[in-house]
Amino acid sequence: MLLLGRALQGLSSAGLSSIILVVLADKVTLEEYAKNNTLFTIVSGSTYAIGPLIGGYLTDANWRYVFVISIPIAVVSHILLFFILRNELREGTHFHKGSTWSAIFPALATLDIGGVVLFIVAVGLIILGTSWGGSTFAWGSVQVLVPIIFSGILLPVFFLYEFLLSDGRIVARLFPQQSPMLPLSLFSRKDTIVIAVIQFSAGAAMYAVFYFVGIYFTLVEGNPASQAGIQLLYYIPGISVGVYSAMFMCNRSPGQTFWPLLLGSVEEAIGLGVLTWAVMAGRPKIVSGMMVVTGAGTGSRFMPASLHVAGVWPERLAPAMSLMRFAMPFGGTLALTIMNAVFNSKFASATSSLALPVVGGNSGGIKAQDTQSLDAIGQLPSALQAIVRAAGRGAVGWAFISILPILGISVLACFVLGNVWVKAKKDKSASSTVPGQGSGGQSSEKEATGASAVVHVPYLYALLKGVKPLQA
Repeated sequence: MLLLGRALQGLSSAGLSSIILVVLADKVTLEEYAKNNTLFTIVSGSTYAIGPLIGGYLTDANWRYVFVISIPIAVVSHILLFFILRNELREGTHFHKGSTWSAIFPALATLDIGGVVLFIVAVGLIILGTSWGGSTFAWGSVQVLVPIIFSGILLPVFFLYEFLLSDGRIVARLFPQQSPMLPLSLFSRKDTIVIAVIQFSAGAAMYAVFYFVGIYFTLVEGNPASQAGIQLLYYIPGISVGVYSAMFMCNRSPGQTFWPLLLGSVEEAIGLGVLTWAVMAGRPKIVSGMMVVTGAGTGSRFMPASLHVAGVWPERLAPAMSLMRFAMPFGGTLALTIMNAVFNSKFASATSSLALPVVGGNSGGIKAQDTQSLDAIGQLPSALQAIVRAAGRGAVGWAFISILPILGISVLACFVLGNVWVKAKKDKSASSTVPGQGSGGQSSEKEATGASAVVHVPYLYALLKGVKPLQA
C-alpha cells in the first residue's frame, strides 16, 4: 500500500509540475514568462530546503508523519485552484466548460498508451537493476543483469515506437487519434538534449545534497535527524543567491539564458567537488559552506532552463516542458540509486569484520538508511563507534565521487549550448550569420521566437564568429 501511494503521489506530482510551467508560459511573451517564473522559482526553491528540515523533526517523532503534512497543503491548493484559477485557465481541446463527463473519453483516446508502458517499464527496470547492484545482489548476478539488459532493449524499442507513431507512419495509421508522448522532432534541435543533460545534472546534485549530506551529519558527525535537517538550511541562501542572480541575468542584464546556465553548472560542479573533499577530510564547516555554493549553482539554473526551452520550442511548449521536468527528478533518482549502491558496498566492506549488533532485524548490523541503526551507533563502545563513523565518512565520500562525472558532463554540455534572448527586440533582422549556415537550414541567426531571439549553434562558437545580440 505504501508503494502504491508513493506511485500515485509521483504520478500526480509529475503532472502538476509540468502543467504549472506550461500555464506560466502559455500565451505570454518570454519576458513576461521570466517575471512569472521568478516568483514560482523562489517559492519552489525555498521549499526544497525547508522540506528536509521539517522532515527531520517529523522523523524524530514518527517517520510516517512526513506523508501526512502534505495532505492539508493539497486541500488548500484545491480550494484556491477552484475559487481563484478555475475561470482563468484555458479550456482543453476535448474537455471544456459545459462538456459532459463523457467528453473525457475522446481525450483519453489521444494518450500514447504503448509509449507510456514501454517507457515506465524501461526506466523502472534500470532503476531496479542499479538499486540492487552492489547492495542486495552482486553486480554480475542474474538479478542485476537481467533488469539492466531488458531496460537497454526496451529503451530503443520505445524510441522506435515513438518514431512510428509520428505522422504518416505505420503505428500512427493504426492509432490515428494518439499523439506520441515524446515527439522525436524535439531532438531536431540539439539544445533539447543539452538542457535535458543540464537538468539531469541539477537533479543529481540536488538529491545528493538532500539525502547524503543528511546521512553524513547523522552517521559521521553523530547529529540527530532534526539537527541534520538544520544543516540543510545552508542550502537556502545558496538557492536564493542562485535564483536572484538568474533573475537578474535573465530579466535585466544581459537578458539571456546562456550565462546563468553556464555559471550555475560550473558553480554546482565546483561546490559538490569541494564538498566531496570536505566529507572525506572530515571538515563539516566546509561541507556546510559548499552547500551554499552548490545551492547557488542549482538555483541559478531553475528559471533559465525553462526560459531556454520556451524560447527554442514555443510551438511545442507542452512536450518540451514535460521532458525537462522529467529530466531533473530522473537525474536525482538515478543518482541516488548509484550513490546508494556505492555507499552500501563501501560501508559493508569496511564494517564486515566488525562485531556489530543486530538492529531492527538487519542481520548485517548497522544500516545507514535506517533511523534505528543510526541511533544505535551512539550506543556502541567508543573505539568501535569511531571505526563505524570513519567507515561511514569514506562511504559517503565515495558516493559523492560516483556522481561527479555527471556534473562534469553538464559543464561540457554548456559549451555546445545555444542562447535565448529574453527581452523583446525592436529589430528582428539578424546581425550576421555563422559561415556555412544559411537562412534556409538550421539557423545560426537569432530567430524571432515570440518576444525572443535564438542562436541554435553553440553560442561561444557564435561569439567567436561575430554573431552579436540584437539590442532592444
